[in-house]
Amino acid sequence: MITFKYYHDRAAALAYVEKRLSGRNDGNGVAEDSGWACQGAHRLGLHGLVRLEQVRALFEKRHPVKGRPLRVRVHEEAAGAAPWLTEFVISSELLPSLALRENSEASFLHWHGAEAAMSCLEMFACAEMGPTGFLMTTGNVVAMTFERCCTRLGMGRLNTHLLLFNLTYCEPEEEWRELNTSEMEAETESAEIDYRDAIRSRLWIDGLIRERLRLHAGERLAAQSRQAPLGLN
Repeated sequence: MITFKYYHDRAAALAYVEKRLSGRNDGNGVAEDSGWACQGAHRLGLHGLVRLEQVRALFEKRHPVKGRPLRVRVHEEAAGAAPWLTEFVISSELLPSLALRENSEASFLHWHGAEAAMSCLEMFACAEMGPTGFLMTTGNVVAMTFERCCTRLGMGRLNTHLLLFNLTYCEPEEEWRELNTSEMEAETESAEIDYRDAIRSRLWIDGLIRERLRLHAGERLAAQSRQAPLGLN
């Protein structure tokens, strides 16, 4: 399941990110370290843990690493309408709380599926181009992620939060533009399919590995039995 939410108020968007970076989590689940994700973030030299000063720089259209002004082409008709942040939440199926513990098989499978879903969504990132405002697919976003586990009455979900900043790099024009997420939103069903397919593929591969290990263990045991000296009567 994938849902999305907009943050049009700058102060509210910054406060939300600051809360997540502080580890405060409303008493439900544990928020792990946030990290930078997607091609646009890598283009800006953003890797590893998210720092609040980097987020502030992006909100102020400054380069988050070098500090200089970041030239961003703004489509005049859409100016001021785009949200500061767009949040996609990629959720697992409902699972027993005991299965959601940190470093469990469920958490590894969910993250594997979430990576596939995020890659799918990123392919449909767009910028608004020219005086007519038509969309051009850019296929990269500047994003941060964090994990959260929400439980209630013995059941819960693993959630990957993907927060997109209002930036995308337009390769044909070789410039930064404001992000349009409308096509990404329209493709959430495709991203959900990729999420499920990635998990099924991982389970299939893991099953083959476990079966091969089981067979090898059986072969070794049989070989040891053949080589063991006979006991004295």
